[in-house]
Amino acid sequence: MVNPMTEREKFISDIEAFIADTGVAATEFGRLTMNDKKFVGRLRAGSDVRLDTVERVRRFMTDYRARQTHPSRRVEARAVA
Repeated sequence: MVNPMTEREKFISDIEAFIADTGVAATEFGRLTMNDKKFVGRLRAGSDVRLDTVERVRRFMTDYRARQTHPSRRVEARAVA
């Protein structure tokens, strides 16, 4: 029987896919989302993450992709408040 991915594993997988798809470096991703260049490295190493952090990061990824698909909205990525 195959074990389903945990929510944490899915979250990290989504971040890894975002980084691969967009070309944003892991350190830059951490800086933009959490003002923490080591954010992704800590997740990869097993650090826990709070629900509000997950929501904040997912909102950033959604907003970033929306800006990239609408040329009139292409703006330099900004940190999520």
